Amino acid sequence: TAAIGRHEAYVGLSGAFGGIKLGSPNTAALNTYGAGSPLGTATGSAYANIETASGGAVRYNNSVRYDTPAFNGFGASLTYVPGNKDALTGGAVPQVTDLGLSYANGPLNVNASSMKRSATGAQDAVAANTSADTTANTLGSDAVAAAAASTYNSIGANYAIGAAKVFAGYAKKTTDGSTADITVTRLGANYTMGAVTLIGQYARAETTGTAAIKKATGLRAEYALSKRTATYVAYEAYDTGAASASKTNTAAVGVRHTF
Repeated sequence: TAAIGRHEAYVGLSGAFGGIKLGSPNTAALNTYGAGSPLGTATGSAYANIETASGGAVRYNNSVRYDTPAFNGFGASLTYVPGNKDALTGGAVPQVTDLGLSYANGPLNVNASSMKRSATGAQDAVAANTSADTTANTLGSDAVAAAAASTYNSIGANYAIGAAKVFAGYAKKTTDGSTADITVTRLGANYTMGAVTLIGQYARAETTGTAAIKKATGLRAEYALSKRTATYVAYEAYDTGAASASKTNTAAVGVRHTF
């Protein structure tokens, strides 16, 4: 049930027919998130706390993804995950279908995704056998609870205005048998002045019927040392919206080199 690795891992073919990837390629949901987030999944974005916790997904093992050729800036993709039906895991990996649409023309980029997940059964953690009894199969720390079928619809866009670029994103998760929908909104921008790039983003996630609203503010400054190397400093303020012990502040500084 874990990802093959931290990044994409796949084999594929591409040509005039488009492209097909087999393995663990990124989802259209992640592409859509990226179109509406100047910070990507880095410090400041609160990606795990806002996007993943609300229903977004980076990638799945055993995926098949097909991307059409671009037609006048328009493109589409379809990702399918057959799901894990192995009795050992109890169907803990859902069957997933993710339809993506994109448009890129000049300063405007728009992506949309509709990701549907099937219901899954609970996955038991096999207890350590300390005797001849090999039937032990009780819930443990790595157990996975059953989950109802759900749909995660999202849209993200960015628009370049001179040296600046503005970003916006919206997503909504609906779960079968539940009225507790989750709505995510995001606004951001970056501005480049020579070697310096300034980035800011605000995101929030609200669940129907609950008072707690998750909020995240991210700030980042980068200085390009060369075409492939940059230094950066980043800050993230995340608030769970809970009554107490709800806030986390994170700072990061480093050097990034692109190979």
